[in-house]
Amino acid sequence: MPIDELLKKELKAAKKAPRNFALVVSAKPGLIVSRTKIGGAAVKNKQKECGGGMVLRGRCFGEDGLLVFETTIKPAGGLAAKVKQLVKKTTGLTLKIELRQKEKVEEIEAAPEVEDTDDDDDVKDSEEPSEDEDEGRDEGESEKAGALLTTLKDRLKTLLPRIMEAKRYAPDQEDDLDELVQQATTAAKAGKGDGLEAALTELHELTNRIWKAGPQDHVTTVLKQRLRVLLPGYQRAVELQPDSKGELDKLIAAATKAAKAGKLEQTTDLLDNLEADIQVLVEGGGDPEKAAAEFDKRLAALQGSYDKALALAVAAKTGKDAELKQQHAKVVQLRKDKDLAGALEELDTLAGLVKSSLRAAVAKQEVREAVGAGLAKTRPILVRWNQGLNAAGADLDRLVSETLSHPDVVEDPRFPEIAKRVREFPKALPDFGNKLEASLELIQRSKPEDRAKAVQLAGKVMDEYSAKVDKAPLLKELEDTMFGKYRIHAALAAALKDMKQMLTS
Repeated sequence: MPIDELLKKELKAAKKAPRNFALVVSAKPGLIVSRTKIGGAAVKNKQKECGGGMVLRGRCFGEDGLLVFETTIKPAGGLAAKVKQLVKKTTGLTLKIELRQKEKVEEIEAAPEVEDTDDDDDVKDSEEPSEDEDEGRDEGESEKAGALLTTLKDRLKTLLPRIMEAKRYAPDQEDDLDELVQQATTAAKAGKGDGLEAALTELHELTNRIWKAGPQDHVTTVLKQRLRVLLPGYQRAVELQPDSKGELDKLIAAATKAAKAGKLEQTTDLLDNLEADIQVLVEGGGDPEKAAAEFDKRLAALQGSYDKALALAVAAKTGKDAELKQQHAKVVQLRKDKDLAGALEELDTLAGLVKSSLRAAVAKQEVREAVGAGLAKTRPILVRWNQGLNAAGADLDRLVSETLSHPDVVEDPRFPEIAKRVREFPKALPDFGNKLEASLELIQRSKPEDRAKAVQLAGKVMDEYSAKVDKAPLLKELEDTMFGKYRIHAALAAALKDMKQMLTS
């Protein structure tokens, strides 16, 4: 990582003359130190770089070999260590950091310039250890520390998947897990084999206890993690459009109720609606025309699913087509009336209807196709194919849900970009069309003397389907991820193999 020379200069200067600071506390923290007032724009830019987060403001100064960060907000436990790591990573400096809470902290108008010198006894560049440090290092201890660090690295390779799953199952113990990893690392660097073994043993025992207990309120955890990510956007949306608070709060309450009932699918749907609404409001930036344009984008994105749901509802005779049309008309009318808040609320309802209608229509159509006229003898083949499609689709949905709820993904500052790409995974399933259904129906309609040709044609269609599955490499890649194992390519391939056997038997 390149050295931030300006930050390095100001931190060194702060040891001699106080400086203002702004610290962004997040999974990817950020720090600004300045001899003049730090403007709001600079802070917002730093927050954006860090993917959001709480901001601590105050002043920093040198005191008895320490660099003290003084703020009016009580610092969280362990924050000083994180600031020390941040400083070392971004500037190469090794500093003794202390965070203090004070009732009132005076902002510095303009601190004096301080000449950047390298004669500070208590400010060391981590990449350039002093000669005294080099000479004082015992070669035997250095070799021992190196061996222990290798041991630690090897052991962590085995433990890491368990640690990640443990964090997912018990997010309340994430800090304990991280602390044990840090203890093991510190012991290894100090050449303390007993300390390393004790920390690793405790880490292993803790992950075992969590694994035996199993997932703890998994759906509620998903809710909390998503809401934490959405919070800055929610606050900004309410700031720009105060009238939107009621609708956004309704969605949060509904998602919370669904999560408490253990309904992952419903919780995810509601949170997706919340995220989409926030995007419309924030991207609109308080400008009604921009907000309306963002709304139109969201409606256009839903249109394809709406058309499919409507067509399936009509074909499967679920009775949902009238309800879909009525809800769509409400959305369109409110948009024409320029009632954006009302239109967003009805659009959320429409999105929920579309998803539920798609599920219901597909389920009913499967039954009709399995027992429909003209397919009496070949229906087991069609049923097996639908089973394969449903199994692959269900595991794809599970992969999306489990990926987007994993702590490492949620806390990644690139989460919005990652989420957008992950939600594209279901599109990896090829579009198979209806050639299989047509070929099976042809078998039933063909005369006895033409039956063999019809069977051969159906076999070729299955071969085409198999080729499509094999030519979609992402389906195989998604089956074994750091988040778990899934049957996607395997489910489709197994179904096609069984179908071929059924066809020729």
